[in-house]
Amino acid sequence: MTAPTPTTTPPNDVEEITVVNWNLENNGLDPDGGCERRDLALDVVEDLDPDIVLRQEETRAAENKERLLREEADRLRLEAVLAPQTTDSTNPTAVFYRAELFEKVDEKLWHTAMWKAVRIPILRLHGTTTPIAVASVHLCHFSPMLRQITAERLTTLADHGNSALIGGDFNSYPWFDDATTLPEWTTVRDSVHYQHRTIWIGDTRVSDGEPDRILAGYTPGGGAPFRELGRHAADELGQREALKPTATLWRNPEQGKAQRIDRMYATPNIASALTRLTVIDGEPVKTASDHACVVATFDKRKLARALTPAA
Repeated sequence: MTAPTPTTTPPNDVEEITVVNWNLENNGLDPDGGCERRDLALDVVEDLDPDIVLRQEETRAAENKERLLREEADRLRLEAVLAPQTTDSTNPTAVFYRAELFEKVDEKLWHTAMWKAVRIPILRLHGTTTPIAVASVHLCHFSPMLRQITAERLTTLADHGNSALIGGDFNSYPWFDDATTLPEWTTVRDSVHYQHRTIWIGDTRVSDGEPDRILAGYTPGGGAPFRELGRHAADELGQREALKPTATLWRNPEQGKAQRIDRMYATPNIASALTRLTVIDGEPVKTASDHACVVATFDKRKLARALTPAA
């Protein structure tokens, strides 16, 4: 099949593409109706001037004709794609993207067997031929099995050589990360948290890293569906700070230390254009949310080349 001909040249004044991944707790809305945290969070993201935003916990974003969603999109000057709310969760995910850089050419909607629905825009960087499936995900907090099912389904985005970028709250741990100190479960007093975050390996209960192993684990043939961008930044770019914990920033001593549960994954062609990955966990981020804000920066020209294979 003949590849589509690029119709638009990427803006020459844009040298980097910035992707923000953030779980803004309860969309920054407090039980008393206060929205100070939300306002603070929008300030943070606006200052980052992102081209793509992968958001989790878009609480109440669909209400009143999507007023909160439109407010966020207008503030960031981005287009919004909101996943549908389900009966199991009132905190949907969303993807925002810059229309000056990306054209939405298609989308996927997954809403079965995963706890939260996922709406995946298929974006094409202007001037390139290969589209990117862009997914914001929030894996199930209570079921390792549902997390595994979601991760397995996400691998289909990379099938047949397709390109994909995924970010989210994975509610599980890095499988391959030597920089992460996994929970010492004998010191964790929250027994429900233990059941939610551990799995059986043989006769032993261990920290759940299966989603990471499914998405970024190398097969006997030597390949992996995705690169986990924190690990990639540390190993390939020498950025060990990319492996900092992300949640919870609002310390809960009964659940142990903060862990790196908020991560981004990209197919190898996209990962090759990564220049840095930053975990923002100081103020004002930790006032706005219990999760750090994770920012991936890509070289636009390298990304464009990766998305325009030679004929």
